Amino acid sequence: MQVSGALKQQHERYQAAHARLWNGPPKLALIEAAKVEEDKTHWPEWKRQEVEFDDHVNTWREVVRSCLERLASDMRSAIGKGRPAKAIILEVLERFPGVSFAELKGPRRDKNIVRARQVAMFEVYDQRDDMSTPMVGNLFGRDHTTVLHAVHKIKAMKAAGDPLYPLDEGM
Repeated sequence: MQVSGALKQQHERYQAAHARLWNGPPKLALIEAAKVEEDKTHWPEWKRQEVEFDDHVNTWREVVRSCLERLASDMRSAIGKGRPAKAIILEVLERFPGVSFAELKGPRRDKNIVRARQVAMFEVYDQRDDMSTPMVGNLFGRDHTTVLHAVHKIKAMKAAGDPLYPLDEGM
């Protein structure tokens, strides 16, 4: 069995470091790259043989397997719902001239940037049911409580009839 030079050097460095740290050679042997079949002689008897379970165990496994498959399909369908969050954010930014996505993620708290950030957080949270507040906050580099504040504030502004966008205010 021929071991490549880089792998051999790696093992030699490992052995030298182990000898320095533990005052002796390691107990691990050089890994054989060609060893494909796993040695099962050290396994317990019940793992080496085919095991047949009772009907109630097989029924339980089928129930669990079907539940997991249903859950996985539900999660796959939930992930695919809604528009991409970036598209929603870019649509909001079209209504806020002079504000970029980098500024939304940045630390600045200018009035126009804060309003754009809050509206974008609200729109993403409102349109993407599959995204939690921590997930929305991660998009903007913020905490989930910031997202909650933005959602409540924009809902209150909508209820009061206040304009959300600067173009609507006539700025």
